[in-house]
Amino acid sequence: MREYQIPRNVSSKFEFWPGFGWVELFITIAGILVGLAFRYLVLFIAHSQWGMLFVAVFGAAGYFLVKPMMAGGDSFLTAFQRYKRYMSGQKLYLYQRKVR
Repeated sequence: MREYQIPRNVSSKFEFWPGFGWVELFITIAGILVGLAFRYLVLFIAHSQWGMLFVAVFGAAGYFLVKPMMAGGDSFLTAFQRYKRYMSGQKLYLYQRKVR
């Protein structure tokens, strides 16, 4: 079996544009679908035409949730996942006892 060296800047997943691939597309579509559900709920209850606002807001929220915007190329979703993993991990507290 031969070994190949892959340069560091080559991505291992398919991306439509840098940082936005299939997973991000599905999360954005899920946000749009949630917005559509709210739109039809508002239309059913209040008969208001402001329902498309829900589609735009939830679609934009889904997009900006997965768009890499932070310094290391992370999105808000990956940063939140790392934060949760850090907070659930075991902590090591070091202290010194002063003897008098």
